[in-house]
Amino acid sequence: MINFGSQFKDMQKYMTLSSMILALILLLASSFGKAQNNVTLKIDGVVEYRGNPLSKAKVTITKDGVVINEIKTEDRGKFRMELDRNANFTIKASRDGYLDRFLLFSTYLPESVSGKEVFKFAIDMFKEDKSGIPESAYEVPLVKFDENAKEFVYTENM
Repeated sequence: MINFGSQFKDMQKYMTLSSMILALILLLASSFGKAQNNVTLKIDGVVEYRGNPLSKAKVTITKDGVVINEIKTEDRGKFRMELDRNANFTIKASRDGYLDRFLLFSTYLPESVSGKEVFKFAIDMFKEDKSGIPESAYEVPLVKFDENAKEFVYTENM
């Protein structure tokens, strides 16, 4: 008479161990994939008025309607921020005596772009003086990555 009981128990232990190892591998692989998508992008910005830097401007970054960061520009109007990859943000620049400026900023990048680069852009401000304010002062541009130019560019206004 052949006893399959002990062989069956060994087989069950092997299958259970194999299933646990496979589950662990899948979990690690999925975490790695998510980590790759959540890379932050380094963005160098400057707030300007007619090409001249504006110090002490406040730059407010929101995501899904929630303020995630507020930055004051330095003496040369510069600021640096890190934004999550593959997300959309609203960026508001404000300073006393100037109209608030809004930008929509998309950090969706093609897989070929590592995101380790530092990307640069400028926010042009307009004086609050109501006479002679160009209509473009009230437009909200979209900033997104242009794969051909390999940089972030301003697109049509939203």
